[in-house]
Amino acid sequence: PHPRHPSYHPPAGFGGPPRRAGSDGLVVLSISSPPEDEPVTEPELPEIPFFRLEGLPAHQTYRTPGNPHRRRVVTVRAWGAGGGGCSAGTEAVDGDNDHDDAFGAGRGGSYVESSFRLLAGDVLTVVIGAGGEDGRSDRFGGGGGGGGATTVSLLNGTLL
Repeated sequence: PHPRHPSYHPPAGFGGPPRRAGSDGLVVLSISSPPEDEPVTEPELPEIPFFRLEGLPAHQTYRTPGNPHRRRVVTVRAWGAGGGGCSAGTEAVDGDNDHDDAFGAGRGGSYVESSFRLLAGDVLTVVIGAGGEDGRSDRFGGGGGGGGATTVSLLNGTLL
């Protein structure tokens, strides 16, 4: 459900074109009441997107809202950071001086979606991975770097 998913915010998770860095990751949280809670006593909340933006800390925290004695369902949708594109460099490739076909795009980051039951008041730590660096080189070229890890964990370090 990469770019067509309704929660997706472009260009998160895209691999970089040749000689360009990949896109940063993305996390979107949705909060709801468990289905067995009838009548529903806690309001549904809009989706909360987490981006990697200049000026924001690498680790962002989020406190699950609601009555602290009630469980909430937290759905995590995470797009990993994309890998950087590569470059052939200026040296001939197999004796051929035309290396335009030797450039390659980085691959997109992975996608994962899962739901967890947490208590209202639980604190989540969200880390958005940075896109992989490009593979520029003056002479021999190089592969692009892999995208950084995008994670969601409880405050105690337990990965979700």
